Amino acid sequence: MACVEPYPKEWIRHMESLIHKAERKGYRRIILVTDNAKAHRCPEAQRYLGGRKYILKVFYLPSYAPQLNESEGGADRRVRDEVCSNHQHETLEELEKATRACLRTYNKRHKLTNAT
Repeated sequence: MACVEPYPKEWIRHMESLIHKAERKGYRRIILVTDNAKAHRCPEAQRYLGGRKYILKVFYLPSYAPQLNESEGGADRRVRDEVCSNHQHETLEELEKATRACLRTYNKRHKLTNAT
């Protein structure tokens, strides 16, 4: 299976910036949850991931599993309901602050938070 240009290069560049940031902050592991897009499964991407097993733990989602994708309802719905619906924010900074607070609370209560 061949990679589709230029997506794998952009994805690899993004992964490198994540790894660099994690190493700067002293994180020992990045858990990467990804779908089965061709660019994620192509030989070039697999070689890249294989060479970084010291910091990357990769989980592939099943072909169709909307219940496992938080953006399919969980986090998006919570932000929409708690931050956006029936609320007015005077500035983008206020909206950002409210969104971050909502997601911080959500992350503390999330079912996978205590997973090892």
